[in-house]
Amino acid sequence: MGLVTGTYLAASPWIVGFNGLSSITVSTLIAGIAYALFMGGVGRGFDRTHSKAWAAAIIALWVIISPWCVAGDVSTARTITNNVIVGLIGLVLALAAASMRPGSRLDRSQGKTENRAGGLGSSQRTGGPGQ
Repeated sequence: MGLVTGTYLAASPWIVGFNGLSSITVSTLIAGIAYALFMGGVGRGFDRTHSKAWAAAIIALWVIISPWCVAGDVSTARTITNNVIVGLIGLVLALAAASMRPGSRLDRSQGKTENRAGGLGSSQRTGGPGQ
């Protein structure tokens, strides 16, 4: 879902119809490509992709505030509405991805438990009572 959000964000200046190749158009294009790259890699590899989700959250925050920070006449209703809505969606998705932890309820419900002690599971230990 984050990949789709980033792709839409990159294409949104032409979909929504920003005014020409302005500074907000370039900013939104670059932010959309970066967001798609960061969120496209978020998946099962938690240790490697956790920081990518936080970086995507920062990009989403930039998208929200960029209509007021970028130089030039960019404060059209379409620009502000598009960037705020897509930025909020991107922020929610990035924070949800960043908050996922190994051993979460979703992983347990799928039967994927993690033994944090580094040893064998309790049913596979040797030398216990009854063996």
